[in-house]
Amino acid sequence: MNFKIIEKNIISKENKIENCEDKIVYNNYFTCIIDGATTKSSVLYDNKKSGLLVSEILGKAVLNLEKTTSLSQAIDIFTKSMSDYYTINSLLENVKNNPLNRLTASIVIYSSYYNQIWMIGDCQCMVDNKLHTNNKLIDKLLSETRAFYITKELIAGKTIDYLREFDTGREFILPLLISQSSFQNIRFDSEYSYCVVDGFPINISQVKVIETKNSKSIILASDGYPKLFNTLNETETYLSYILENDPLCYNLYKSTKGKNINMISFDDRAYLRLEINIVHLADSTNNEDDGNK
Repeated sequence: MNFKIIEKNIISKENKIENCEDKIVYNNYFTCIIDGATTKSSVLYDNKKSGLLVSEILGKAVLNLEKTTSLSQAIDIFTKSMSDYYTINSLLENVKNNPLNRLTASIVIYSSYYNQIWMIGDCQCMVDNKLHTNNKLIDKLLSETRAFYITKELIAGKTIDYLREFDTGREFILPLLISQSSFQNIRFDSEYSYCVVDGFPINISQVKVIETKNSKSIILASDGYPKLFNTLNETETYLSYILENDPLCYNLYKSTKGKNINMISFDDRAYLRLEINIVHLADSTNNEDDGNK
């Protein structure tokens, strides 16, 4: 292990860690944040929402990665772990024909052996103060569309509190959010296509690779944070500013969803700050999925 965990944080938008679809996982060679996609389907798996289950499946897969596991090998292992779940539970044909029902997740993972960060899907990281994101074009378009619709609703007399309880902007874009699943991991050449981990082949060219050789500090985070800063406190402070001044997430920070009146944030969030090139006398394997540090 050539890294030391300086800060970590994982919080559920519902303030119930057992429902959190984000997960922090690390062993001696890999450190990652898994972000299970917010379900847009009513289908439950083992009485769990798909985002929660997929983070659990991938968490186990990450812990079993070997030191020299490459990006392409990791992708194959992640994909197989989910494909196996479909097969065992007789779901393969259903999810093949209905992408909306797939277990879907984004991962940002640091390999200490290769000195790289691999970004599969929506996630973010910071390497020595430089921010890296991997946002989807479709999310930007739908966030703008939702912002337009919410603005129209406010002009018409709807209140922010009303829209926090009944997010008509989210309802307006929901058919398109559902449709966008047809673009995940497709071979069709389109600016709207994107990669995720969903049990089907991933276009490795869409995986963003960040070199970290000679880097001293790495931050990995899910997209539950609007913006990353050098410390957890700064990152949380900025999130609090957004939630206080733009709880609908349509103005200062445009998103496909806002802070529901019954939630503590617009999304689950996870943050992990590492110090690199630390030598440890003994290795250990850990799996963190709740609590703050």
